[in-house]
Amino acid sequence: MGNDEFYLKPSSNPHIRVAEGEVFLLDPIVSQRYTMNVQGFLEKKGSGLAKVSWRSGPLGLTKMTAAGLILDVGNRYRTRPEFICTILQSEQDLISDPAVRDPLFDVISLKEQGDVAPAPPSPGYMVRRNGGAKTADGNRWFAVKGDWKMLAATGAGIPDPGVFPPWDVRKYIGFTNQIESVGKLVEKYYTQFNEAVRRGNVAGRTVTLYGGRKVVAGDPETFVLLSWTPSPQVLAERPAIAKSYMLS
Repeated sequence: MGNDEFYLKPSSNPHIRVAEGEVFLLDPIVSQRYTMNVQGFLEKKGSGLAKVSWRSGPLGLTKMTAAGLILDVGNRYRTRPEFICTILQSEQDLISDPAVRDPLFDVISLKEQGDVAPAPPSPGYMVRRNGGAKTADGNRWFAVKGDWKMLAATGAGIPDPGVFPPWDVRKYIGFTNQIESVGKLVEKYYTQFNEAVRRGNVAGRTVTLYGGRKVVAGDPETFVLLSWTPSPQVLAERPAIAKSYMLS
């Protein structure tokens, strides 16, 4: 194996991939319907998510739970619930966190468009900014109020402070949006990798890690896991989390 190419090697468990140094990584996607008892898993782990529920729909008649949402998204996007839980833990420690957190939040668009952050509209709000392109309503600044661990549960579409992407960050904020984004992004990464292989485009399956090192993924599972949050700390923690969750 070359230094610039990274492959995951199959283990005896078909749902786990083993990389160099016997490091376990989770295969995030297969073609089947999942029946994982997510609620039981969260309760076993002592996660506060086991007790998280909210009302949705125009009249608030539909009761949603964190476990139900994870399983529903897993089946709609063919993404393992264990993989979603792995992301929730590696990004915000939400599986091991016993706190029962509020999934509800409020977002307000702020009219100021300069480079200086406007003042929060009221206590409890955090001011954030989108990137280069203006959002649909023409504003870049917005204020959000809620539990940040839930607002950015998987880290999807929400960059580190001081990084301003061209997309509308507000579309990713909130527990439901964050879980939905896992399924959508896994699907996107798989499509990108497979298209790159079909075209013989090595750049299309290359991931730039924090620090600038470029790694060529040798299979789609590797590409998904490296692409999600390519920081050294997360890459070091996620394999052990994935292994634990698959064997729980």
